[in-house]
Amino acid sequence: MFLLNVCTTLIAVGAVVSLGKMPKLFDRFEKWVYYMVILIAIEQLHSAIVDNFKLIQFAESFWAFYFYKLNQILIFPIGTLWLLVPIFQANTRFLIKILYIGIWFSALTGSYHLFQFFGILTLTGWNIGYSMVIWYTALLELTCFCLVFRKMLGKCDGHDPLPT
Repeated sequence: MFLLNVCTTLIAVGAVVSLGKMPKLFDRFEKWVYYMVILIAIEQLHSAIVDNFKLIQFAESFWAFYFYKLNQILIFPIGTLWLLVPIFQANTRFLIKILYIGIWFSALTGSYHLFQFFGILTLTGWNIGYSMVIWYTALLELTCFCLVFRKMLGKCDGHDPLPT
């Protein structure tokens, strides 16, 4: 478990550092705002669906909880921020955008089964449908917020994929 947490911490640090290498599509303020929005969306959806229906039971170890929260607070939201880059780039083809979204859904849906494999949590009533609902809702919330926020900043002048 210790080695798993060290690797996850290094991945999280790499994810944070990678934000500086993100294309200049978003400025620093936008990245922070979008990060906070997706983090709040993920936390609220997990509280509303997963915690209320008791679909996941965590292991009693501190390190298991640390691993789960590190993924939920750093790796998943930053991965979602990276997904926004091809979505909002005008020169990315529609099929490539759909491919990126499919890979994103597969990775985040499969992460719960990977967590169960590592003994981080036990899925008690959890299925792929719940996972798809949570991640689709989080992506939809963030994308709608980004569209409105970019409109407020005046960045929707023909560079975004959706017309104003």
